[in-house]
Amino acid sequence: MNAFSPPANVVDFPSDPTKQAALVARWTQFLDGFIQLAIVGDPWTNDNDSNRVLFFNPLTTPIGPNAIVAPITWFAFPNRVLSYFAASQGSSYGLTDVELYELADQGFLAGKPDFGNGFPPVPSDVYPVINWQQPKTNWRAYEPPGARGWQDEYCEWCVQRDGQGRIVRIDFTCENPEYWVALWKTDPNAVLSLYRAAVSASVQLDDIVMHDKTGAPIIDPETGLPAYNPINKWNTGTIATPTSGGAMHLTSPPNDIDAEIYLAAAATLLRDVTPYTAAALVDCAAYGVPYRNSDPNIGYNVNRTVKNAGGNGLRMATLTDPIGLYMQQPDFSSYATPDGTDASTFWTVVRGSAPSMILHATFAVPASKPYTVSDVTIGGQPIGYASQIAQTFQMGLSATVQPTAQNESALPCVDTKPDAACSPWPQVIMGPGMLDAYAALMGELGTSGLPPPTVAQGKSASFALQVLYATKDATIEVVGGGVTVTATSATVDGTTATFMVDIAVAADATPGVRSVQVSDPTYPAGPPAPAMLIIALA
Repeated sequence: MNAFSPPANVVDFPSDPTKQAALVARWTQFLDGFIQLAIVGDPWTNDNDSNRVLFFNPLTTPIGPNAIVAPITWFAFPNRVLSYFAASQGSSYGLTDVELYELADQGFLAGKPDFGNGFPPVPSDVYPVINWQQPKTNWRAYEPPGARGWQDEYCEWCVQRDGQGRIVRIDFTCENPEYWVALWKTDPNAVLSLYRAAVSASVQLDDIVMHDKTGAPIIDPETGLPAYNPINKWNTGTIATPTSGGAMHLTSPPNDIDAEIYLAAAATLLRDVTPYTAAALVDCAAYGVPYRNSDPNIGYNVNRTVKNAGGNGLRMATLTDPIGLYMQQPDFSSYATPDGTDASTFWTVVRGSAPSMILHATFAVPASKPYTVSDVTIGGQPIGYASQIAQTFQMGLSATVQPTAQNESALPCVDTKPDAACSPWPQVIMGPGMLDAYAALMGELGTSGLPPPTVAQGKSASFALQVLYATKDATIEVVGGGVTVTATSATVDGTTATFMVDIAVAADATPGVRSVQVSDPTYPAGPPAPAMLIIALA
């Protein structure tokens, strides 16, 4: 194949084939870069976590006639909320089902002191089970951060209620933010139109632009136009009002396409673990977060498929095009409505396609009916929270696997290198103002997973480059020639260095996705980081 399809094969420029082709080309470069990064893994700060050769890039490795597609599914309700806080799971917090629904919907419980300002601390000792006897001085903050951070199963939602508190509409989304960055860089007005159609007709372009602390738009040096704010006033939180709130695409830091690809690639590394379970693999391979429905399930199924237990030889894997996380059609068999209307008619696919490639859907009772969503029941219980619906549908992705002659041995578990043994690891290149804004938006997870910028042949631009384990004495090079990088300043905060760089691309530079090599006399040499910069044709 020579290009990746957009998620769910959506066509966002149906009347403009030139822009649609440009979007597909950009999206293909983004995914190509994420796959390259995922195959390399982490040789900079970890041992036994790199050279993932059983994960392949379909742009460079053909999919053969013997390939099979293996679907993987999991429930959308955030299982970590259940595991850490439910009385039924032995949690010392002892929440009831209704309290769990409320917590999963809004991130706090007004009537519970421990949850009044959000999630309380939880044990850090979690394998093989959560150790509630661990001294509380060793507990840690509940993560991930963000206005919907706890909705971390690659599905997020936002609820609209009327003046009496009754639910009138719920938006569910699993669209990845990287696609929306690609769409914005292609045409910001297209993004505005989609927001108006899916979230609110009141959305203005300035509402979804990234601003600095003074309120001025932050300019993307790649395009010369204002940058996109992925966590804007219409795509944040779990409460929708006429003036703000909504769920256009995913916002929780782990819920991105880069994380999905990286996880799938990490899961192809063979491990000797006993027992051979999803939890044991996550603990050993460190490719996901324990107790999520998604990460352990995805990793275990990919690993088991690659191992080809009971078969002959190993198999190699990739994610199936169109790559994405998808909602599956809910099971409406336990739903009941006051007038006997089939509840499935209240479920509307806004983007994507039913039954297995749904990107954005709403659940709402038509205004012509004399009742609301809150009068619909699931299992005999009125719908008081969107999370009740999230328990009735699954998320899904597909892996494509095929035979390989590659012979790999099982690795020991991942081990973190001491600081002095780490190598310089380029993290991200973007406009300086964008770097600061993204870091603030994403919290402790910073800017990982953001797509690389594009610079055309014969052009130049100024960016910020962030590198782990580097000092001001580091040298920076774009691999492949034809690109000059000039560092104009550097700041160091602990083990993180941020360089202001001027990047100049020669008129005859080879186009494509490029790696960046950073060398530093203080740290051991490491490999270049793939997919840090895209060179475009003039």
